[in-house]
Amino acid sequence: MEFKFKNIDIPESNPFLNDKLERKTEIENLSLLLTNISSSIVLSINS
Repeated sequence: MEFKFKNIDIPESNPFLNDKLERKTEIENLSLLLTNISSSIVLSINS
C-alpha cells in the first residue's frame, strides 16, 4: 500500500484559509508572545 499526500495550499494573502484545525487564534497568540519577548526563553510545543 502506498500513501500519497496532497500538497497543502497556503495562500500568502490568507494563510488560514484552509486551516482545518482552526488554530488561527493559537498561532496569533503565540506570534504575539514571540514578538514581544525580550529575554531568552525555552519553548516546547507538544501537539
